Amino acid sequence: MHTDTASFTITYIIINHNTEKLTLSCIDSVIKNSVSGYEIIVFDNGSQEGNIRSLEKREDILFLASKKNLGFARACNRAFEKASGEFVCFINSDAELRTGVDNLTVFLSSDERAAAAGAMLLNSDGSEQNSFGKTPCFTTEIFNKSLLEIFSLKSFRRKAGQATKPFEVESLVGAFMVVKSGVFRELGGFDERYFFFFEESDFCLRMRRAGYKIFMFPGVKVVHFQGKTAGAKLLHARVEYYLSRYKYFRKHYGYSGEVALKACLIILLLSRSILYLAGNIATVFLIRNLRGKLILSCYLFMWHLLGLRRDWGLTGE
Repeated sequence: MHTDTASFTITYIIINHNTEKLTLSCIDSVIKNSVSGYEIIVFDNGSQEGNIRSLEKREDILFLASKKNLGFARACNRAFEKASGEFVCFINSDAELRTGVDNLTVFLSSDERAAAAGAMLLNSDGSEQNSFGKTPCFTTEIFNKSLLEIFSLKSFRRKAGQATKPFEVESLVGAFMVVKSGVFRELGGFDERYFFFFEESDFCLRMRRAGYKIFMFPGVKVVHFQGKTAGAKLLHARVEYYLSRYKYFRKHYGYSGEVALKACLIILLLSRSILYLAGNIATVFLIRNLRGKLILSCYLFMWHLLGLRRDWGLTGE
């Protein structure tokens, strides 16, 4: 529900960009799993499809819009400027709540240094997705994360598994994140230099450096239809991921760190391109998934060779 003068326990912020059906389902899931003390803000980020502006007529939603795509971080910050909640929940338009969040907000309120918490993210079949992880570093960005999980036991785990109680983590997956509004305001919100990807990793690192704690709260369940917000333009999305990745490393590891990461990833992309090409030749290019991996690796490798052009990313869509 929404009124201009009320104050709320929690504000849900949903960013829409050509995902009208997903956004409406996300809104319905929030309403279904909330009783009172909440508001919903939908920010339309320059959509060219659908009729999302029909939400302007709804009294239970505050609808905001931009004529152009501002990027995820900037859109979230603009929506937050209108938020009244003690807590703010950033939930992707391709996610749906399956439980309420009252216990999560009570938990955060019990500890002055507890600033943010994430939920257990699920696939549509109920299996668990990665919901948290380590702060991005050379190890996480160069080596296979699944192998790191296997060989490093709990230190690189990304799923809650059988855990039922909240536990502290380094970083959250941004599909669902609840933050104390005061902390979000204190730290200046998301860094708007990230157009899409890594804004949540950057913010989690800044929270921890400021002395705050971040938690995984497995009691809250969220179904995440992973990749639906960017999946329609996979190649552009992957370029944008690399752009944000390099921005993150330059910011937190310096220019030399960024250059070192680029060098390592270029070698990895070349190696993968050769490997996938050999695999495709061996299977006479009959395996669709293998063809897709070859196209993606070659595309990213060529993008590096051509000077990391920004217009190959989502900003140039």
